[in-house]
Amino acid sequence: MKNYLPLAFVLLFAASKSQTITPGNSTIVPGGGFDKLPSDKTTVAPPEKVKLNFETEHPSRTTVKWKVQGDKYWVSYTDPKTNMDHIIVYDQDGKVIHKESETDHLVYPSAISDYYKQKFPGEKFRVWQTEKDNGKTLYYIMRKGKNIWFDQEGKPLPDNSK
Repeated sequence: MKNYLPLAFVLLFAASKSQTITPGNSTIVPGGGFDKLPSDKTTVAPPEKVKLNFETEHPSRTTVKWKVQGDKYWVSYTDPKTNMDHIIVYDQDGKVIHKESETDHLVYPSAISDYYKQKFPGEKFRVWQTEKDNGKTLYYIMRKGKNIWFDQEGKPLPDNSK
């Protein structure tokens, strides 16, 4: 899957809500797990089919932000119960192409926390989970504009092996 949610899109979302990051001094924004930075993102109302699929899957999510790039529709929302961010990418027919979610320490492997705390003592961080098109779940932390990727067991991955 080559068309991933760009950091620029995430920064647009991040600018619209205050970000409180819980360990450390680095600024971490959601959605950094995507590889490209498209330039034609604009806020839009999605096609009815896309909107209906989202609303069917997430009926209680009323405060959402929609963006578009080409024929891909990106929706972002914060779960009010957990205060965690989620991003879903749909094609023009309403089919889910990609999902990313901020995760809680009970969900991701503890090896991720151990690694980060050892490498960056005292810094706060947020862990994101993404499922790749091959079905593998990966995790990442965005630190100073770069992603630190982890496999399903929480082992760090080389930069280009995701």
